[in-house]
Amino acid sequence: MKPLSGHSVEVRRWLNVAPSKAFTTWTQAGHIARWWLVDPYVDPTVEIDLRVGGTFRFGMRPSDGEPFFASGKFREIEPPRRLVHTWRWEDTSMGDGETLVTIEFAEKNGGTELIITHSGFDDKELCEKHGAGWNACFDRFGRVLNL
Repeated sequence: MKPLSGHSVEVRRWLNVAPSKAFTTWTQAGHIARWWLVDPYVDPTVEIDLRVGGTFRFGMRPSDGEPFFASGKFREIEPPRRLVHTWRWEDTSMGDGETLVTIEFAEKNGGTELIITHSGFDDKELCEKHGAGWNACFDRFGRVLNL
C-alpha cells in the first residue's frame, strides 16, 4: 500500500451502551448486515474473518441496479477498543485507491464514544461522500443497538 496522503474524514457518535456491546455489534456478521446498508440500498452481503490479517467484504445493491462491494484487510484488532483495516471499493467509480479506516470505541460518560477516521483519499469530494456514508451507517448502528 502506498503511504497515505490527501484527505481524511472523522465521524464521532456517543452511544448509550458499553464499548464491549458496541464492538460486538460492529464486528459480527449478523449485526453488520443490519447496520451496514444506507438508504436506498438493499440486499446486504457480509463476509468477515475478524483476525489480524483476516479480510472482510461488504456489499449492497441499489434497488434498481447491480451490487457493489468494499473489501479490506484487518491490521489491528483490540477488543473492545479499536479496529484498523484497509478499505477498497471493487467498483473503481467509487474510488480506485486503498484507504485506511480506524474505529475507536472509547468509554465515555457511561457509554461509548464511537470514532471513525477514514484517511488516505486523493479526492476531497469522494472523502466527503464517505463521511456522509459513515454518518448514515452510524444512524443505523445506533438504532440497531437500541433494539
